[in-house]
Amino acid sequence: VTQNVCYNDANGSIDLTVSGSVTPYSFNWSGAGVVNDTEDQTGLRGGQRYTVLVIDGNGCRENKTFDLAQPSQLDATITASQDICMGNDVTLYFNANGTPDWTYEYTDGTTIYTHTATESNFTLTHKPTVDVEYELIKVTDGKGCKAQLQGIAPVKVHPYPQLSVLNVSNNACLGEPFMIDIVMANGAPWSVKYTDGLNVYVEDNLTQIRDTIRVVPKHTGTNTYTIQSISTEHCTTDLNIDVNMEVFQYPSLVVNAPSFVCANDTLKM
Repeated sequence: VTQNVCYNDANGSIDLTVSGSVTPYSFNWSGAGVVNDTEDQTGLRGGQRYTVLVIDGNGCRENKTFDLAQPSQLDATITASQDICMGNDVTLYFNANGTPDWTYEYTDGTTIYTHTATESNFTLTHKPTVDVEYELIKVTDGKGCKAQLQGIAPVKVHPYPQLSVLNVSNNACLGEPFMIDIVMANGAPWSVKYTDGLNVYVEDNLTQIRDTIRVVPKHTGTNTYTIQSISTEHCTTDLNIDVNMEVFQYPSLVVNAPSFVCANDTLKM
């Protein structure tokens, strides 16, 4: 009996050898795809049971049963991290069962790639510049069996967010807010992180392209705020933008006056 190598193949065969009796022989087969009155059978599928009744020239009978196994289905999959930032690598994850080595063909819709793998699980990296979908074209294992293909790996490429400072409020008195006028691009809503050197602050859910950060200085003199980064859901751009503000103390007024005066007196302060 010759078994099939790959799932759902029809290459199995049964080769009979009959001896020790009187010819001629007749062969009565049962099973999918058999040809009766034939000694040997070819082109048989796996997962089937085949039975033959052999009758010799004296009418003697002999039954034999043969089982052809069904090889396991070969499956191959592709997946990927679905969101990346522009210029970053995307990691593709491949998996297949079967027998090493595996030969892969896959595409991003424009280019066809080939790869030979010695492990059933492995990764490859690419650096797409636009949104793409990676898809398997063909996978075969070391026995030449073709895989049933599963999965499409869509990848969305996000631009890094940008920020520019347009204007800063004029000098102010201690306790008054400063306004930092900013312009943002690529992928609202944004989050902006900044620091006064001691504390870190975050402005979340900014949705307007032009917006304002409101800060309240903590001391007089030069106050320096550093805008450290701008972020979207998927990408963060590191910044190092210093904004300087001069803060002044409010003037104080002290009034000295006598505790009492007489009528018609002149009061001096």
